[in-house]
Amino acid sequence: MSDSTISKIDIGEVRTHCDRAASVLALAKGLEGANQRSISGIRVAFDSLRSEMIRRELQSIPVARLKDATGGRLRLGNLERAGYSTVLQVYDASPRDLLAIPGVGEQTAMHSDKVQPC
Repeated sequence: MSDSTISKIDIGEVRTHCDRAASVLALAKGLEGANQRSISGIRVAFDSLRSEMIRRELQSIPVARLKDATGGRLRLGNLERAGYSTVLQVYDASPRDLLAIPGVGEQTAMHSDKVQPC
């Protein structure tokens, strides 16, 4: 650029463009933040819904089905006599609760809280 070209630049106009660019940048950053908040909200809602659906499904599965899942190795009579009628009840029980049931071994009780549906 020659000196004559530089002298034709209006400093006020440059400032106006810079101000507009700064405004556009601020809007873009705001949109990026809003997008991240939306994604986080969707994840929280999905996780909550998924958990609710899993719990509903586990509530509908009779404890007797655990025998199928373990290849028949699990004796369920003691669990059923203790009032456990659904897989959800067993899933929600603490190892301490299960150990209190006669005939439920320590290994089974200690591993019950490590089971993760889906």
